[in-house]
Amino acid sequence: MPKAPSIIDQIAASIPDSQSGKPWWLRLTEDQREFVAPILAAWRAGRFGTRKITAARAIAKTLTEHGITIGAQGVLAWLQRGE
Repeated sequence: MPKAPSIIDQIAASIPDSQSGKPWWLRLTEDQREFVAPILAAWRAGRFGTRKITAARAIAKTLTEHGITIGAQGVLAWLQRGE
């Protein structure tokens, strides 16, 4: 006969998965992902020059203005992923 879940297992199962620890770009909603996708494509196409931190600062400022609060270092990590 299977063992009944312990009280600890019941509590752990009732807690939703945390978004913390995930990179910010994986926590975006679908609409937000669609919004930022052209920014990453433009970076990869060289539209923002070659100075990553300068581009990251400008992108972070613009994203904040559009309700996605992320610092330049977070944007920099996003730009550098997959390189």
